[in-house]
Amino acid sequence: MIDFRPVLFLDGLLLVVLAVAMAVPSLAVPIKTSGDGAIFLGCAAVSLVLGAATMLATLPSRRLRLSSQQTFLMVVSGMVLTGLFAAFPFRFASPHLAFVDAWFEAISGLTTTGATVLKDLDHMSPAILLWRALLNWLGGIGIIVLVIVLLPALKVGGMQVIVDDGQSERAGLLRGRILADGKVVLFGYGLFTLLTGIGLWLAGMLPFDAFCHALSAISTGGFSTSDQSLRHWGIGVQWVALVAMVVGASSAPLLVLALRRRSVLGRVDEQFIPFMATLCGFALTMIAWRWANGTDLSAEMVRVTLFTTTSLITSTGFVVSDYSQWGGATHVAFFLMAFIGGCLGSAAGGIKIFRWQVLAAAAQVHIQQMIYPHRVMPIDFNGRRVTDPVIEAVLAFFTIYILTFAVHAAILAALGLDLISALSGSAAALGNVGRGVGEQIGSSGNWHAIPKAAKWVLSFEMILGRVELFPVFILFTPSFWKE
Repeated sequence: MIDFRPVLFLDGLLLVVLAVAMAVPSLAVPIKTSGDGAIFLGCAAVSLVLGAATMLATLPSRRLRLSSQQTFLMVVSGMVLTGLFAAFPFRFASPHLAFVDAWFEAISGLTTTGATVLKDLDHMSPAILLWRALLNWLGGIGIIVLVIVLLPALKVGGMQVIVDDGQSERAGLLRGRILADGKVVLFGYGLFTLLTGIGLWLAGMLPFDAFCHALSAISTGGFSTSDQSLRHWGIGVQWVALVAMVVGASSAPLLVLALRRRSVLGRVDEQFIPFMATLCGFALTMIAWRWANGTDLSAEMVRVTLFTTTSLITSTGFVVSDYSQWGGATHVAFFLMAFIGGCLGSAAGGIKIFRWQVLAAAAQVHIQQMIYPHRVMPIDFNGRRVTDPVIEAVLAFFTIYILTFAVHAAILAALGLDLISALSGSAAALGNVGRGVGEQIGSSGNWHAIPKAAKWVLSFEMILGRVELFPVFILFTPSFWKE
């Protein structure tokens, strides 16, 4: 029988953290002139009381330790529970969304997906706009901690390759105690957020807009304070946001080493260079295709194409142009970008560059061994040997990922979405990209008009993609619940 007390204790802790964050938007509006501030304070009080009561009722008598069963359960229950309470302000504050819409918006924020059902953002309550950005930011740091602490220990999707074994100083990976590393990661995450906010402000944004976009850019969340996204602001803002998206999608362990003032020259994380090569390759291909099809090769065209490519590959979802007008080939490319993702250990969604590297290396080894059956060809990553269990885990992840995408796309089509929206919507939700292809959910669309049942399906798929699939699916395995 699983002991649920440690799981409930940590769930209560998450609610307390959420309650503190929930009180912040009340400062964005005068309570005397708007009911939104009072609503946020009320929701924060409820979350705080329930969270603190849960923690007190399940307070461990000794040092907290989690089994693998408890960890899997905590990962999923924590996401669902915080999503439920995060939805309350959307339900009761000025948008007064239906519960399914409030749930969709909250889950989209916490998973850093960035898909929204809200309209008229330019005239919306500052409290709601700030809450959306805070959800992106909290979701981003939460996922980084999840990826570098919990999932590697559970050997999810090959992530055990980033677990420290005493040799990580040379490889450029995280080392030391979890608490110490967590503090450094949090400091770095906050520092880059601050720098992004200052950059956006100096580039022309108002302080409030700069703060909100800094929260959602560094987390690769993509929530904006305008219906036009970053089209609403100038070129300088867009360049600052582009750099922030790349930083947010980069490997957290590499950033930790940089913050520790250690030399990283010569030992750059092996994901980063392929990640940048992939990003630049797609961007150059899109630029060449648009130029070949009659678009003038100008500085603006290059900038817009580069920004759009970066936004989609990093799974951020900011928009500076209506790319639905760029033609069919670009739609296919943008659809493929939803499956790429950023570096392992970042806030970005998608399959992740590391897994693509392992898949390519495994395919190359297989081809070579067909020619030379007795040749031994080990696969290395960051100076460490990639073992067979890691390769098997990566292959299993790819298989489950593609099957999950296909099944949910079929369900969405059955629920009334057109084929393009069903395919791109499933890919965008599972990859936490936030933008699909087509008029309905593309660069100029919104997720508000899709059927309610489809919103439940997409919300579930966002959670699946954010927690790397297996923690959710394993809960449906009967053997998981056995002693």
